[in-house]
Amino acid sequence: MFVVNGKTYKSLAELARDAGIPYNRAYKRRQRGFSDYEIFFGKPKVKKPSPSKKEITKGKIVIINNKTYPSIKAAYEYFQPKASYNTVKHRILILKWTIEEAFEVKNRSKLRKRRKKNNKKNGYIVDGVMYVSIKELHIAFKQPYYLIYNRIKNGVDCY
Repeated sequence: MFVVNGKTYKSLAELARDAGIPYNRAYKRRQRGFSDYEIFFGKPKVKKPSPSKKEITKGKIVIINNKTYPSIKAAYEYFQPKASYNTVKHRILILKWTIEEAFEVKNRSKLRKRRKKNNKKNGYIVDGVMYVSIKELHIAFKQPYYLIYNRIKNGVDCY
């Protein structure tokens, strides 16, 4: 026997039919310990209190040449670099450039990523024998050309 708002139902199937819900849903609600009213209408939703409106600071505070800007966008509008806003943001947040370099206030140092090149104009000396080119080394030592080339490129000395 189920009682909802003064109306009595003989079976759960009858209650589900009147509520307009599938029998399986009513059965599961009963298994979970819902009251007759909750089986019929569902559990009431509890309203969460809305968070108090605080002053939200948008963006990252940017300091360039001892002048503070409230966000990257404000600094971008002030400096107007050649790069787009998305590019500047990507430089700062992803590539970890300094703020000055990202806004093109200061030139980016190109020495950071540059690899030392082994400029051997005179050739390569291996075991006291002079080889003019990598091809000569490849023929003399019967090693693959790419192997010798990559080792020299990565800074392995031929002495």
